[in-house]
Amino acid sequence: RILPQFQKLGQIPVDLIQSMFFDLDPMLVVRKFQKLGSSEPATKQMEQFVALEDWINDGVPLAYKVLMQCMRDWYRDNLIGKNKFKVLGKNLDPKSVKKPTLIIIPKNDRIVPPKSAEAVARHLLHSNILWAETGHIGLMASSYAVRDIWPKIVKWING
Repeated sequence: RILPQFQKLGQIPVDLIQSMFFDLDPMLVVRKFQKLGSSEPATKQMEQFVALEDWINDGVPLAYKVLMQCMRDWYRDNLIGKNKFKVLGKNLDPKSVKKPTLIIIPKNDRIVPPKSAEAVARHLLHSNILWAETGHIGLMASSYAVRDIWPKIVKWING
């Protein structure tokens, strides 16, 4: 109900985007700050936490049309799953992708459901699926990612 009010503005403010993510798991903020409260203040862990929070909360507005297309085409109508999603007016058929692809699926993702990512990956002809024990943000911006995901990406790129 609130989103159409931003159509004239042409963009969705960062704070509204953040509130949409918050709605996926309202207790996430409580849990992460409780965990932080048990940490020593002047540690590498605290420094990384602050850097990640700064990055997450320093976003840019999202184009209204992009958000509406994602919500309508991806979530509501499942055009990707129906093989009817278009990019630049052309149908994006995963089977038309000839190059090898690496698909990393975070098992705890609340933004892109793992079963949805896996369904798309299974339609790619040359996909390599890697499951990750993390969530959406942690996939690239966590100590787990640095230790367990990044080296696998490098190995895959290097063949």
